[in-house]
Amino acid sequence: MEIPFIVNARKDTGLFNSKVGIWLFLASEVTLFGGLFSGYLFLRLYADYPWPERALPVLPGLINTFILIGSSVTVVFAWAALKMRDWKKFQINMWITLICAVLFLALKGVEYSAKFNHQAVRLKGDNAVEDYAVLEGHLKHVKLEGEKLVVSDNVDDPYANLILFKAEEMSFSLRRNIHEPYLDDILKQAEDRGVEIQLAAEYKVGNDVIAASGEDLSEDLLDELAEAYWDASIHDTKIRTAFEKASWAWIREDGREAAAMAEDGVGRAGETPQATFIIESDLWKDRRKEDLEKQNTLVYNAPSEVLFKVVGDEGKSLVMTLEPGSLPIKKADQVKLRDDTLIKGEMLDSPMILKVDAIDFRHTAQRAKTEGIDPKEVIKTSWVMTQPELKMIWTAHEAWLKGHAQ
Repeated sequence: MEIPFIVNARKDTGLFNSKVGIWLFLASEVTLFGGLFSGYLFLRLYADYPWPERALPVLPGLINTFILIGSSVTVVFAWAALKMRDWKKFQINMWITLICAVLFLALKGVEYSAKFNHQAVRLKGDNAVEDYAVLEGHLKHVKLEGEKLVVSDNVDDPYANLILFKAEEMSFSLRRNIHEPYLDDILKQAEDRGVEIQLAAEYKVGNDVIAASGEDLSEDLLDELAEAYWDASIHDTKIRTAFEKASWAWIREDGREAAAMAEDGVGRAGETPQATFIIESDLWKDRRKEDLEKQNTLVYNAPSEVLFKVVGDEGKSLVMTLEPGSLPIKKADQVKLRDDTLIKGEMLDSPMILKVDAIDFRHTAQRAKTEGIDPKEVIKTSWVMTQPELKMIWTAHEAWLKGHAQ
């Protein structure tokens, strides 16, 4: 079956299916973006307070708009050249289109890269309407000097959204696979601070010493301890399983099963017993006590946790910088990483150093109106206005708004 109007145009309209399809696509685009732009327009027009500025850089977006328009023109020229069998012109226009695509992506990278260190902090007032201003800005680069974070001009230093923790000891779980990036970061920070992380006590499996006290923390050492722990666990499981089988076999021999039931008064000899009744019998308890005494001399009971302590010369300590996103904080004196590594010590002050470039009082204004208070009066008494630099930013913003309104 042939679909009509693909090759030949419809006689009454003179249109092909492909052209009607393109028109439908454009109509759907108008519907989609028309709704989005209309929603944005009404939100901005009816906002309770001045719309926040500088949320995104305007110039890269403006340039990208012209790049998109230009690339759409060149791709049409390329299509027309191909229809006319002009291969050279087709190549030129397609290359221009591809260059426009690369420029578009590069400018998008510039436009959105700032968002990786852009933050917004909302202040909390003492009552229902005081403050609640939002400070918008970019985190500064910081470096660790002693036990404090200080501003750095080096772009290779991390941004100031870090937690400072003074580590005294750390415990690694041998049941889990140690996350290598965490371990590498711990070792690097210890090396940078000039301290060592050493095994707090010797690690023994049975009577064998696998690692001596004072050995330095390393990936090889943890692998060796983990291997010894799992070998010991497998050995202990086999021993316990053998004793369990022997105990059950013993109680079922020579009428002991019936004796156990008779002792508990739960049935006559020869009846099928219930396991719970047998376990509760004194006959079974005596047997299990003897088995456990023998078993304890055969199992290794290797520890599943291994403890290391931080050792440094006088005046040196391991102040660690940790990322909040990868750090579930349990207590003020300890943190637990996602691989169950537990670090004990002291949580230090961890300031967020923010370069403020915009202030948003919309939430303050909304709460003030709810309480029947003039928003301008609340803003005048805000904590922001007590800070000269922040006050200057807001004053400049108000002046810009007045000039823009005129």
